[in-house]
Amino acid sequence: MDTARPVQTFISYSHTGDTRRWAESLAKALAKKGISSWADFNLVPGQNWVDEIERRLDEADSLLVLIGPGSIASNRIDREWQSVIRKAWTDPRKRLLPIVFGGATLPALFESWVPLKVRPSTATSKWTDEALELIQSAQRRTRVTKDLRVARSKRISEMSKAVRRMKRTNAGTKV
Repeated sequence: MDTARPVQTFISYSHTGDTRRWAESLAKALAKKGISSWADFNLVPGQNWVDEIERRLDEADSLLVLIGPGSIASNRIDREWQSVIRKAWTDPRKRLLPIVFGGATLPALFESWVPLKVRPSTATSKWTDEALELIQSAQRRTRVTKDLRVARSKRISEMSKAVRRMKRTNAGTKV
């Protein structure tokens, strides 16, 4: 029985150019595939955006950062991206995927991650499907890793029990 919760995806985007449109397209494509996503266009007036972003980052499995030509990291976006990086570095279960559109330059903050590069002529369905596949493959790797850790832990426990039995047996046969 698989009791895994649905994949949660955090979408971050610079508020310049077409990045909001791309973020909305990505959110719709993920929803069609049963993947829940959140981006700051879901904020409502009066909400503390810093607290909400931190909460959503904590809940997320995948962290997607959309970077387009002319993307500028305002103070707000810079703060959000620093939170994204901190979560990715401190929680090995979280997967960060920068998505770079057109001739945009990957900000230095994200240079440790290989981005998905999207050409301007690429159909939305193609790049959103690629992003989805990368999210799902990361989730599969995470599940496999967890299963391997559980299996390894069981084997170590069994080996420890066998060693204790051998010690008791050997202690009983000493003269």
